[in-house]
Amino acid sequence: MALQIGDALRECNPTSDHHVWIICTRPDMAGKIVLLNMTSRRRGSDQTCLLLKGDHPTVTHPTVINFREGWVRPLERVEWLVQSRALQHEPAASFTLLDRMRKGALLSRFTPPDIKAAIAACIWPLPEVK
Repeated sequence: MALQIGDALRECNPTSDHHVWIICTRPDMAGKIVLLNMTSRRRGSDQTCLLLKGDHPTVTHPTVINFREGWVRPLERVEWLVQSRALQHEPAASFTLLDRMRKGALLSRFTPPDIKAAIAACIWPLPEVK
């Protein structure tokens, strides 16, 4: 199963925090994608994109998107992590959630420049095909 924008992947590594990462771009010309993770809201958290129960099936308490720690990774590497079971599939992000995350990444002062650039360069949403 090919990975695509909106897919959600949970870290399964015993030493990880088991965050859920959402694929927020299609592969760029170099084959790289942006992934952003959801993490529990804490004092001082960037609240540009605050999630509550119901925004995603894995969200059970106030949660934020951790723009500061986003990943830019080769799609092939992420696919390998899924195949090796270091990442496991979770329910995909809704269109609404993905749109909020992408807009939040462009607004947040904590988003690294390379992630902002990759999100801005990825046309979203694709025009409907009729």
